[in-house]
Amino acid sequence: MSVGLDGANEERGNMSGGSMNYLYCKLENDADFKQTTPERKAFALHLVKVAKALHDIEWVDSYNYRPGDESEAIRACIAPGMALEAAIEAANEAAKELREELELACAGKRPNAELTERRAEATDKTTDA
Repeated sequence: MSVGLDGANEERGNMSGGSMNYLYCKLENDADFKQTTPERKAFALHLVKVAKALHDIEWVDSYNYRPGDESEAIRACIAPGMALEAAIEAANEAAKELREELELACAGKRPNAELTERRAEATDKTTDA
């Protein structure tokens, strides 16, 4: 059974460990190479951090750790500002989608009966209070 790096594995569901087939173990055990230069030594140290991050991600995805418990290990692997950059990119994408939906709604191309119904319910609740 193959598992993507995102940890998606619909066949396993909730389980203890193994949501990524213990990828961190493979990295710890198989990423063995000659450390003959400072760059190789530094890279080997980086891989130790990556293995820790993969471990923590896998354990969160397998419900052994709580969501967010992997953040510190991930941040140890990435350059300063990368998480902020990713958050900004996600926010820009969300803003783009919101603008598109607003344009459709304002142009009358999206049925807004549900929105009207929710507004009426909210108004009813306020007037009842």
